[in-house]
Amino acid sequence: MASAFSSPPATATTVGIRRRSSNCTATMRRCRRSSTGREEVQRWRARDPIEQLRRLLESSGVFGGGEYERLVREVREQVEEAVRFAEASPEPDPAALLEAVYA
Repeated sequence: MASAFSSPPATATTVGIRRRSSNCTATMRRCRRSSTGREEVQRWRARDPIEQLRRLLESSGVFGGGEYERLVREVREQVEEAVRFAEASPEPDPAALLEAVYA
């Protein structure tokens, strides 16, 4: 049996990201109209960690032949199924709102 101590050490990663959309559409309209805003959005899109990981996996041969697109479709289907399940489920009892909530 392998010891937990023989495993490689855990790694902590910090990623700085920017939201791809705003909570406020007026803010996004102003950002799109200004050339500085458009440039900033383009810079952050180039740094998108999901896209960076996709490019890395494709360039290293892990993803190929539409594997990424298949994975995205599969995840979307799972999310859509979860939404359908939640929408079809009965509303929870309001008395249960604070169950298992610890401060």
